Amino acid sequence: MNDNIRLKLIQIRHEKIAHRDELLEMKMRAEGATGESGPIDIDGMTAHEQPV
Repeated sequence: MNDNIRLKLIQIRHEKIAHRDELLEMKMRAEGATGESGPIDIDGMTAHEQPV
């Protein structure tokens, strides 16, 4: 595979992960404001807020 294409695919993957993390953070904040705390489903992946 061409190195330029490979680097572009890696960059797109990192951007997708960053966007998913932003969505997860926004959903966790919204549920925290409403007092609800349950599993959050983004793209078929279930995440639970970790206690600090």
